[in-house]
Formats: sequence, C-alpha cells, structure tokens
Amino acid sequence: NNSLGCPLQGGRTLRSSLLLEDGRSQECARPVLRDVASSSLTAVATFSAGGRSLRSGKAAFRQLDELGKLFSDHSASLGGPRMLLVGKGTRCGVLTSLRHHLRAGRAHCIEGPNVGARETHT
Repeated sequence: NNSLGCPLQGGRTLRSSLLLEDGRSQECARPVLRDVASSSLTAVATFSAGGRSLRSGKAAFRQLDELGKLFSDHSASLGGPRMLLVGKGTRCGVLTSLRHHLRAGRAHCIEGPNVGARETHT
C-alpha cells in the first residue's frame, strides 16, 4: 500500500491517497474528512484477517470485493460515493482487490488494533 498515513487516536492510522504528506498534526486527516463529508454515500465496513472466511479457506474479503464492484462504475470526483474500510488488527495493504479504489481516492482505510465492538463505535 503506497498511501500516506495519518496517525489517529488509539494506535490507528488513516491511509488514503488524498493525504498530502505524512504528519502528526490535527490537519492531517482534513482532506479525507472533507471528501467523505461531500460524498453522496459513504459505506463503512470493517475487516479482519483473522476472520472466519480465511480460516475456512474461502476467498478472503469476498464481501468487500463485492462492495468494490458496486463502486467501480463511479468516478473519484467530488461528491461521488466512497468506502471507509476499517481494519481490526489488520493492515490496509491486505485489501489487494480494492487497491485501485484506494489509489483513485474512492476508498479510505483505517488500520489499527483489534478492539471490542464498544470501543470501535465510540
């Protein structure tokens, strides 16, 4: 994954092709926040490499791949639909089938430690 990173609270990192430079300031995430705020729809999905599909030998992240197909017909222009992907204990780089969405700015990813459901919704 060649996207830049913006540190977030809780040991998380925001990855996006829209970030202009790595940084620690509060302004780092502003381009992504602006992009998501202007989108017509933002789909939020969590993923984990320790998921049931990986243990059973099925295609990894099949549902995320399907979500990516829904977004394929849309441009990366301002106001278009976006994906916000949240890795729970998993790096964004494992999403190889969504790499073109990440590079085009149609998707943004947050990677960090796997925490319980209550913590991820605060």
